[in-house]
Amino acid sequence: MAKNKEKTIEPIPENFTSIEAAAQFWETHSLADYWDQTHEVQIEVHAPRRQWIPLAANLASQTAERARQEEAERTRVEEGEARAQQATLQAAASGPVAVAAPAKIAGFSSRDNWVADFEPGKTEDDVKLWIIKAIVTGGRNDLLSLISLDAGAVKRLAKALRVNFNVPGMKAVNKPVAASRAA
Repeated sequence: MAKNKEKTIEPIPENFTSIEAAAQFWETHSLADYWDQTHEVQIEVHAPRRQWIPLAANLASQTAERARQEEAERTRVEEGEARAQQATLQAAASGPVAVAAPAKIAGFSSRDNWVADFEPGKTEDDVKLWIIKAIVTGGRNDLLSLISLDAGAVKRLAKALRVNFNVPGMKAVNKPVAASRAA
């Protein structure tokens, strides 16, 4: 059952108290909602003619002079910036630049920063084997978190080897995927 959602339209006031009140009304209402309530009218507009006000005789010349001064100042700034850029480029092209001595410091401190690194001559694979050996023979289960299983590699290996897949603790399982195509 469809609901009738007709819009309630507020009536246009007979008289607005001010131009601002009329503007406020029409900012929040659409003329399209009131089109059937409008009618053509004739109006006459009486606007005063333009009036020319004479300015002080020297105002135009003062304004022109100030504009010339501002343009000259802009030109001086632009030329100064161009000269500075040219000098910078010439200095860079002329050879080594003198570098100021580093600032003297009042004190110096250091802190320990321990990191893991391979022993000389050991590769990543060597280290993996040593960790596995320590877990298996030495009971170092605290090192298990260093061994991560590459699930993507295991999945690819199972897909390639199928029934010949042989990874301790895992088995290959066939999970068929349905596919179809248009005739």
